[in-house]
Amino acid sequence: MGWRVIYISNPAYLSLKNTNFLINQKELSEKISIDLEDISVIVIESRQVTVTTSLLSSIAKMKIALFICDEYHHPNGLFLPFSQHSRFSKISHIQKNISKPLKNKLWQKIIQTKVLNQAKALKVARKEGYKKLKVLSQKVQSNDKTYIESYAASEYFNYMFEDINRRNSMDGRNEALNYGYAIIRGAISRTISAYGFIPAFGIQHSNELNSFNLSDDLIETFRVFVDIEVIKIYEDCEIDEIFLTKEQKAQLINLLTIYVDIDGEKLSILNAIEKMVQTLQKAYINSDYNLLRLPTFIEGYKL
Repeated sequence: MGWRVIYISNPAYLSLKNTNFLINQKELSEKISIDLEDISVIVIESRQVTVTTSLLSSIAKMKIALFICDEYHHPNGLFLPFSQHSRFSKISHIQKNISKPLKNKLWQKIIQTKVLNQAKALKVARKEGYKKLKVLSQKVQSNDKTYIESYAASEYFNYMFEDINRRNSMDGRNEALNYGYAIIRGAISRTISAYGFIPAFGIQHSNELNSFNLSDDLIETFRVFVDIEVIKIYEDCEIDEIFLTKEQKAQLINLLTIYVDIDGEKLSILNAIEKMVQTLQKAYINSDYNLLRLPTFIEGYKL
């Protein structure tokens, strides 16, 4: 899979030449050419972009995630390939019939890591609450039956974003958080599809109206990296000055290239997502939750 993230914010004509992605924009004297093998994600924000069907076909073949944005410039559509994994049928059947005990232990591991990451994020952001959340992460039980996730999330947001109301659409931080989460969710959806999973079949999430339940399970341990980036973007801004610019959107998209720790390896978030999905596949096939690997902060990570 590729590593480059392409962001199209101006009117353009997008086409294919051999194996190259061509970007033709009026303000540019020459076309931009990028090898499709190098691309993992394309975000089209402008409403005045034309994409050829031959390019779309190649994007699907190369398992590239293509985001389309709405009139408010928020990602609202994701073009994904039909699963092409050689063991698609086997994996989908295993996924559909995964045992409840395995689901419970996988969810426990995900929430343990999520809460520990929240604790570390507070430490990185020089906020209070690190020790409290670290202790909470050690109390998560199978299937999180005591609802540590919900309590920890409330405590975490109170410490991390002291004056934020997640229902306030006028607060630009909410827009930034939602934008970043959408990008990570799309990258996860692209990867689980490429590895033969059916995105609708989740571990904990099971909404019949949600086509990406598994994506919503796996994003949980990655949310803190978006949170830290939003803190970084708006650290010196007054609340009434906060709105999401093109430059800040590009900064959030480039989150996919920052490094995290996963199973002792220093990997970009894109590669960490792939490692996570690879190990989830092994966990399903071998019925062993211990095989799942999840991301954490690199030691010494700073704002």
